Amino acid sequence: MKEKTFFIRSFFVLFIISSIVLYSYMYYESHNTPEAKLEKRLRELYYPEHGYYYADGTIKYPDGRVIIVTDGQVENYTVNIYQATSAVKSLLAPYNSKLASYSFTLSIDYEHFTETFKDNDFYFVFPIKMNRKGHNDNILVGYAFVDRKNGRAFIKGLLG
Repeated sequence: MKEKTFFIRSFFVLFIISSIVLYSYMYYESHNTPEAKLEKRLRELYYPEHGYYYADGTIKYPDGRVIIVTDGQVENYTVNIYQATSAVKSLLAPYNSKLASYSFTLSIDYEHFTETFKDNDFYFVFPIKMNRKGHNDNILVGYAFVDRKNGRAFIKGLLG
């Protein structure tokens, strides 16, 4: 009889522990996707989760779009964060194909992008990191700027 209760308790404890480990792994995986990192950073830059946010003549939307109203003029910046990352990825593709033979890759740092106002234009600015396969180098090699009106991207740094 004691062996049976010991087996049932052991099985129950093992089930609880394995459930906690599985849930922790699934939670970690779901919160470390590029989309989750982008959304987290947008919240840090005071973009809303739902609807829109209006303050000081600026309307911010959850996907990173902005409308700026100043002196009766309306500037509509329609490029959202997902279109901007797509533009940067397509910009990095030729570099990655050339660097692949040397076991290097270029990647976007999703957690540290910013936005800047430069030359009367509004930009998303993404840090570009270079990594070696099998290593965790994360060498900063430049910044990718994406124009928020038309989606054009360019790189400043070691690559251009």
